[in-house]
Amino acid sequence: MYIQLIENRRSVRSFKNTPITENHLATINQFLDELNQSVGPFGHSAEFTMIPVSNHINAEGEKIGTYGVIRNPAAYIVGMTKNTKVHLIDFGYTFEIFMLNLLDLGVGSCWLGGTFDRKMLSAKFEKNNSFIIPAITPIGYHDERPSIIEKTMRRFANSDHKLAFETLFFNQNFDNPLKKEAAGIYEIPLEMIRIGPSASNKQPWRMVVTADGFIHFFIKHTPNYNGRLKFDMQLLDIGIGMAHFKSAVDEIGIKGEWRIYEGLQIPINDPNIEYIMSWQTL
Repeated sequence: MYIQLIENRRSVRSFKNTPITENHLATINQFLDELNQSVGPFGHSAEFTMIPVSNHINAEGEKIGTYGVIRNPAAYIVGMTKNTKVHLIDFGYTFEIFMLNLLDLGVGSCWLGGTFDRKMLSAKFEKNNSFIIPAITPIGYHDERPSIIEKTMRRFANSDHKLAFETLFFNQNFDNPLKKEAAGIYEIPLEMIRIGPSASNKQPWRMVVTADGFIHFFIKHTPNYNGRLKFDMQLLDIGIGMAHFKSAVDEIGIKGEWRIYEGLQIPINDPNIEYIMSWQTL
């Protein structure tokens, strides 16, 4: 199921001006309960809340500003977590699974990390300085007629262009690009990472597949990318990629587990590349 959902997923910024049905709303609340109890590969959960809106305004009359990027959302899902590397990765992981479940229901969503006004939401939800709102998503039924802003956003982010398989994935070390036909049972799980969403479509995932059954996950940081944000947004992308990978291996039936590989002996010549975690085939 998830492989097809990942292949079909699309960031939805324009929604029909209709409320979510009661049946769908009940299912979304169930998904939300599951989301709040779920953990990512590092074992951390996050806190998520749904805020129904009309014209971006909630029941208290407060407006959730998105700088004109989002049109006619029925509600927003707001997520909050601690500002650490592992919490942010787990946030990206669990939130992406939730969004894929929404897609299966016929409800659209879109990662918003830098294009919403944090001021009101931060004052309302952040508990203390160690908790942040890394991202939110609008939800609703997709309006198939994209707005001019949506077309511009996709073109600006170059959303429909993805880096080649051999640019992201490597065989044994970073000197040997991995050809898709040489990926074996991991061709589809790796492809699900490649086609996933990422902030500004930077695609920071880098993986090294080794002969001993390990896939080592790395991030390639974009220098100075985060600007005024107080957290590393690209860590969310790693969580998203890991969620796509794990969903695909589960569906295919590949047995394995996440683990930290101590003493990893893969030379890294790029100062922007950082090791995250490994998948061990069992």
